[in-house]
Amino acid sequence: MSLDNADLSSNPPEPMAGQLFTLTIRLDSASPADITVSLEKQRIVAKGGGPQLFPTGTNYFQLNPQPITIIAGTTSGTSSPIEVKSHPSAEPGDPPVRSPERLLFSAFIPNKPSDGFCCTIVPVSVQSIG
Repeated sequence: MSLDNADLSSNPPEPMAGQLFTLTIRLDSASPADITVSLEKQRIVAKGGGPQLFPTGTNYFQLNPQPITIIAGTTSGTSSPIEVKSHPSAEPGDPPVRSPERLLFSAFIPNKPSDGFCCTIVPVSVQSIG
């Protein structure tokens, strides 16, 4: 099985805060067994002359991203619904939430022969608070 060309995408590609969206991972070949793909999420913030990553924290998602299951014999799997809170907030000491937020989602694929993950950036329009 070759998993070198995995792809991660969002539907819709540019959700609004308070709107449900999903992430779909696609493999370049059918999986011979069920695979559970874990997801990590981070905020991308322009700070200090370049992009920096920050955690989304506990006050960011209404519905947190959950692992994606790819069923044996298939080439893709879709997450359960994900939702950014209507008024998300940053962790203390982190840069404030601004619109659009850019979220980096990383999918970690077990037993992938190369780097083991693929990523996508999802812009989310939010209402800033403080």
